Amino acid sequence: MDPVLSDFQQWIDATPFQQVLGIEAVSLDRSVGHTKMRLPYNAQFARRYAAHEFHGGVIATLIDISGASALFAARGYAGPTIDMRIDYLRLGSGGHLVADAKLVKDGRSLALADVSISDDRGQPVAVGRVALSTLKMHVAGESTLPQNQ
Repeated sequence: MDPVLSDFQQWIDATPFQQVLGIEAVSLDRSVGHTKMRLPYNAQFARRYAAHEFHGGVIATLIDISGASALFAARGYAGPTIDMRIDYLRLGSGGHLVADAKLVKDGRSLALADVSISDDRGQPVAVGRVALSTLKMHVAGESTLPQNQ
């Protein structure tokens, strides 16, 4: 795996929740704060039983994480989400979702990322804007990399 992509995947997997989701790094461009990630379908992500459709909360989670990944691409770290807006365009179905995130503002204390989500046929599912703090924070006892178990 490309070292940049490997670093990106390591950042994704450093958060236990993100690791459980099974998000896969697809691409990262540090020069413009642009990332792509893929979320494979899991029956636990279904919006209803016997449906192969992603729940809206899963889509919102992917937008949130993808917005943070755009800031990570530009700065090497991601601050907490301050606000998030989502427009759902159609049901997310199929084998996976793709999140495409681009940093549109990288300010002294605030960053904005635009995120588009598409299904495995390339059809748009949702769009979102994520506002993030750019202030580097450290939580006591927090590790930046996953621990070997």
